[in-house]
Amino acid sequence: IDPTEGHVLKGDLFAKQGKAEDAIKSYGDAIEADGKNATAYNNRAYHRALARVDIQQAKDDIAKALALRGDDPAFIDTRGYLSYLDGDFK
Repeated sequence: IDPTEGHVLKGDLFAKQGKAEDAIKSYGDAIEADGKNATAYNNRAYHRALARVDIQQAKDDIAKALALRGDDPAFIDTRGYLSYLDGDFK
């Protein structure tokens, strides 16, 4: 398995176990290994949103994910959730 994808999968596993901090760290490890992994940026942003931590950093992450992959519906959903948490209801 590709090491970057291994970190993403590990993050997914932690997320399913309700271990948000560990999931966020694993997605960060994936980003360190490959700064162009759009899924890792999206997943880290989404789990920061769920945990309600580092919302501004999560918004930066989702912007990077969208810049890398374009208008992926899952990424747009994450951006919308972050906008909602930030009080932007438009």
